[in-house]
Amino acid sequence: MVGLTETARKSLYNLRLAANRCKYSIKLEKGDLLVIDNNKVIHGRSEFNPLYDGYDRWILRTCAMQSINSFRNAVNLKSPRKIETTFEV
Repeated sequence: MVGLTETARKSLYNLRLAANRCKYSIKLEKGDLLVIDNNKVIHGRSEFNPLYDGYDRWILRTCAMQSINSFRNAVNLKSPRKIETTFEV
């Protein structure tokens, strides 16, 4: 992320300092699952150089919600137990 103004750049710098002061590293092993509440924490990953050899690490993204009822009313679900959607980044 890059700040477009001097104020934004300073804010991002200060945010980076604060996050690094209280960061906690977790090493996941094969088969581990880490669930993060985005309302309570920020998260990231360390840098790595991919080898494209089939053994590079990857992230499977999922979404969890307390109740599907509000979502069910907003979209037309093909199945009551399966949500098919496209996420854009």
